[in-house]
Amino acid sequence: MQRKQLVLILIIATIIGSVLLNPLRPRADVAAAQPAPMAAPQADDAMRFQQIAAILKQTETGQQMLNEIETDAITVRFVAGAGSTYRLQTNTITLDASMEPLEATVLLAHELTHARYLHDGRKLRLDTPSRDDYVAGKIQEEVDAVLASIKLKLELVRVDSRIAELTIGLENEYRRACIDAGQKLNACRAGEAALLNAFYSGQARTSNSGQSYVDYYRNNWDDAHPARAFFSNILDNS
Repeated sequence: MQRKQLVLILIIATIIGSVLLNPLRPRADVAAAQPAPMAAPQADDAMRFQQIAAILKQTETGQQMLNEIETDAITVRFVAGAGSTYRLQTNTITLDASMEPLEATVLLAHELTHARYLHDGRKLRLDTPSRDDYVAGKIQEEVDAVLASIKLKLELVRVDSRIAELTIGLENEYRRACIDAGQKLNACRAGEAALLNAFYSGQARTSNSGQSYVDYYRNNWDDAHPARAFFSNILDNS
């Protein structure tokens, strides 16, 4: 009996000692539950957007973009390392806070195209009955977004030559196709066809998964329509 009491006393003493010697050590689960760093303060967002707005005001297209942002109540926020995205659920464009204003301006044209598709009623949703229609519509939206960035750059280079040093994804393919077809860069059907080919061929890849855009949008549709996807895949492989 005395031996059991002695063991119990030693256990209690060990517990009390660990508490007294380590009173400030955080629990691992508590430390992991701390809130993540917040996005840039709104004041910083406003300052960065003013820099972009000053650039946009120098071109007709830029002025139209500013009007769209105001009319459609689109929020533009900046987060370091976030890349560029448009979130339709919150009507918010996110740009990388570490980008220079000129680069951010060109990417804004890209993301604003995605917002425009929503507000114009052209954005296809996952409830689109046909998978092929859904994929075709989403890829056309991506092409239009790239075109918007390229065409804005062509306008901006006239007022700020520094932007000529900025290369937009697939811009070289667009320019090469326009030159080969003898068409003007600001109205080039051959360039648009080259962009479509880049997306359908798998040359263009998604930034989040590295998939081809065809596979990416097909998989999204399939996940939303498992029964139809089963038969669509059978037809694709037949």
